[in-house]
Amino acid sequence: MTNNLNNLKISLHGEYLLSIKGKNVNLMASVPGSIYQALLENQIIPDPFDQDNEYLVREWMRLDYSYDHYFDFDKSYLGNKNTLVFEGIDTLSEIYLNKKLILKTDNMHITYQVDISDVLREKNNHLHIEILSPIEYIEKENLNYDKSLYHASESMRGYIHLRKAHYMFGWDWGPQLPDGGIFRDVYIKSVPEVEIQEINVLQNHLENSVELTIEINYVDHFECLNDYSIDLKLIDPQEQVVFEKSSLATNKSIIIRIENPKLWQVYGYGESNLYKLSLCLKKENSLVQQFNQRIGLRTVKLEQIDDEYGQSFTFIINGIKVFAKGANYIPEDNLLGRTSYELTRSLLEKAINANHNMIRVWGGGIYPPDFFYDVCDELGILVWQDLMFACSIYPMDKSSFKDNIIKEVQSNLKRIRLHPSLALICGNNENETAIEQWNISELEFSKQSFIKQYVEVLPEVVKNITTEIPYWRSSPASKELFVNSNSDKYGDMHYWGVWHNLEPISYYRKYTPRFMSEFGLQSFPSLETINTFARTEDLNIFSYVMEQHQKNKTANSKILDYIGKMFKYPKNFESLLSVSQLIQAEGIRYGVEHWRRNYGVCMGILYWQLNDCWPVASWSSIDYYGRLKALYYHSKKFYDDLLVSIEEKKNQAKVYLTNDLLVDVSGELKYSFVDFTGNVLFEESRLVTIDKQSSKRFYDLKFDLTQNDFMDKVLYVSFKTETKIYENYVSFVPDKYLKLQKPNFKSALIDNDGLFALEISTDTFVKYLEVKVLGEDIVFSDNFFNLLANQKRTITFNSKLKRNEVLNKLKINCLYDTYQ
Repeated sequence: MTNNLNNLKISLHGEYLLSIKGKNVNLMASVPGSIYQALLENQIIPDPFDQDNEYLVREWMRLDYSYDHYFDFDKSYLGNKNTLVFEGIDTLSEIYLNKKLILKTDNMHITYQVDISDVLREKNNHLHIEILSPIEYIEKENLNYDKSLYHASESMRGYIHLRKAHYMFGWDWGPQLPDGGIFRDVYIKSVPEVEIQEINVLQNHLENSVELTIEINYVDHFECLNDYSIDLKLIDPQEQVVFEKSSLATNKSIIIRIENPKLWQVYGYGESNLYKLSLCLKKENSLVQQFNQRIGLRTVKLEQIDDEYGQSFTFIINGIKVFAKGANYIPEDNLLGRTSYELTRSLLEKAINANHNMIRVWGGGIYPPDFFYDVCDELGILVWQDLMFACSIYPMDKSSFKDNIIKEVQSNLKRIRLHPSLALICGNNENETAIEQWNISELEFSKQSFIKQYVEVLPEVVKNITTEIPYWRSSPASKELFVNSNSDKYGDMHYWGVWHNLEPISYYRKYTPRFMSEFGLQSFPSLETINTFARTEDLNIFSYVMEQHQKNKTANSKILDYIGKMFKYPKNFESLLSVSQLIQAEGIRYGVEHWRRNYGVCMGILYWQLNDCWPVASWSSIDYYGRLKALYYHSKKFYDDLLVSIEEKKNQAKVYLTNDLLVDVSGELKYSFVDFTGNVLFEESRLVTIDKQSSKRFYDLKFDLTQNDFMDKVLYVSFKTETKIYENYVSFVPDKYLKLQKPNFKSALIDNDGLFALEISTDTFVKYLEVKVLGEDIVFSDNFFNLLANQKRTITFNSKLKRNEVLNKLKINCLYDTYQ
């Protein structure tokens, strides 16, 4: 993990007195934490995620609050340069130390530092922080601003005027809960004379070596840098010291040459090797400050070359063209004090387990904490980093706003630029498309504001700080500004015809984007999750409470529409939840397989969205509580390095293999046309080789059958290599027309000290077999899968339960059970 350790760093974490202005309410609050979190823990407010409490809790942020904290300070440090640091304060604040106003803040995305040397005392220092209402502020600014600028439709008006996470004011998947407080580290940095303020590492990759230039930026508080030295050490991934050097601190640029470097590679393309860089600042051989940073040796390039299809949009890491596979990431909670390293790591490990190799940090949330990037570095996940601007036009005619966002971008890019996972800096989410296609007001001003923000000002800031990271002005964007910004021929694409326009999922095949960075279908979470906010009387998707946990206005009707296109009407509420997840999973699979068949034209797919910030009906594959939807399990297969896919039409099918690997792969490719009782009507197999980083069609099949003939038959295709069997299934009629029969499951459960293996077979073809252990949140090796008659499947999972307890709670369902 990244560890920038200042030897004299005095934490101010702990219990603070939180007071509500205008109310006789005083309570203890944890810092780091948040106001809502403290009010909830002290039972002042109800759970904001329960029922429709969101709206009651929202109004508590019309009030002003204050934090008070008293601390002593070691008198031996009083002669130092003492700086108070807030890594995350949300958002409008006035900060006093010993009754002196020392700082005002207006941007939750900035790390603030203020010199307090002349205010500190040895005993009973009083830190007083006023947190001002964000709601009152945005309403006033919106009223007083002379233009009507575009806002996201589900959000509170005026949020564009405040540099606070947009999603906190509501989104089409999130509540209006504009929390506040001190959500990240707060501490005093006490430096005697000199400190390392920041470092930068420039990489020059040669044939068999890498040359690093370590640039060190010092702050010399008392003009005595000549008295200091710097010890630099570089340790390779095998914990071997590959470079050591001591020099005067006045040497602010140190060059390291690494022979036979161990490169940092993307997951699926090699090891995510990390080196440890250590800098020790010394005075007369005494350690003053230690600065530790993990780095990865890699090159990153966004290739955009004109070709017969338009213009490529391909990430090249260490000279290797990477097919990006993953999802969009939003903040993990509306109460940021409840997020943690452990929760973030668990989420990202689940993404890796589902074969994701890229994550897009969406621009309406927050810049994640350091540990987010640390985990991505370790796991080999590329990060597409939006700057925090989304679905909005901003007041760039206000110089104060422009200056504020420059500081914001500088603050964050300096913090994250050394992470090898960082692959792209993107100016915003959908702002260019809004101008071109959404019939917004103040059109000419909006264009000029966009150009100033994302074409003139911010690219220069990005270039000055992250010289090695590509910049992309907007997502989506195309070749020319405000021209076909959402084209499938150039740049990246957001395709929402399926879902928002109720187009059938077959429309995914109408487009072959160069990089699909957003698309999705909604589903409901599990009943276990819904029970956290709904009562028995609420268990109807059109009930008041269910609709409060559905922020995309007409979405519940859309879910039913898509279900009706493919499935029979579910027999009860829980079955409806399950089938909604199936239509989501099948829809996304349908699109992904098509785009992966077009390997080389399309070189990236990121579905919307990976996670949730609260319990809600949404596009996520992992819900707020970490529970896995059917889409998650489908993504393990459609994002696998080797993919078997079937392009079916009315009476024909084309069988493809797609290979993302850097080696050719050989194996047995077999198709079987089978009826639901297991009779093989015809089949064929052959030994084939699929070239590395390619997709190829191997079979063209035609069937002289009627629609009725297909109702009890399935095409099964498998590709068997030396190590694994890859498979896929296709039906030629909608699932609602299939003559599925009630299955008789046979199962055997083996317990190997908590690692369970469940073997399942059935006497008839089964679609979407789902395994549950009731009351337990289990991560299975596979789930929601198809199974031929008499075909055996073994899935594994971990549990602390005993074998008999698992058997008592084990439940096996399938599509047939949702309507019979």
